Amino acid sequence: MFSAIATGSRARTLLIWGLVLEFPLRYLIFPDPWLHEADHWYFIQPTRLMIEVAFVVAAFVPFLCVDELRALTTTRLDRRQLLYLVFGVPVALGLFGVTEWSEIEAIQRGDLWSQVPVWFVTGLFIGVGQELTFRGLIFTGVKSSAGTRMAVVISTALFVVGPLHGPRMYAYATSGFTSEALVLLGVFTATGLTFTWVRTRTRHVLVPALLHGFGNAVKWGTVFVIKLHS
Repeated sequence: MFSAIATGSRARTLLIWGLVLEFPLRYLIFPDPWLHEADHWYFIQPTRLMIEVAFVVAAFVPFLCVDELRALTTTRLDRRQLLYLVFGVPVALGLFGVTEWSEIEAIQRGDLWSQVPVWFVTGLFIGVGQELTFRGLIFTGVKSSAGTRMAVVISTALFVVGPLHGPRMYAYATSGFTSEALVLLGVFTATGLTFTWVRTRTRHVLVPALLHGFGNAVKWGTVFVIKLHS
């Protein structure tokens, strides 16, 4: 499907596919969970996990058809890529574990560990899906037509204002919590640039996808377990 399209048109197609997945589609299927109460449909499991798995599958289809993308997902990792994973995954787990330590303690006190796996895996797929779209489809589409620097700027900016981040910053900013919104802006920008840096250094999208995925997994497997059982 994608491989039969001319190079210039293919770049635009990849960009459009990534934008469609991340904006109209994800806005519909991924209401920001921080902005909703525990009885919102977002938190119905295993429906939420199935939605995220389907999103990853839809995002991954072009990687099977386009040479530029296929090279980004090869399972034959070189030394550098393996080092990023070996050191990066524990760092991601540790950083997010520290930031969510109070939730981990609450899970321990409430004996809620049986609720963690489904949300842990959900968070993992969310992180992987975001990397396939932002650092995979969108970055590659922009890079093919406008160069690496523009790809870094555009993919990071879209990541910051996307469905998982933009609505929360807007809600904070319009509710009088401007400083909190600015902190989130800084955090999301730094996060986006970090994953972009990893993607360009490793020339691989699955490396940042796993780092992002495991970080999200800790957050989803703690914050929302407590939210649903508090």
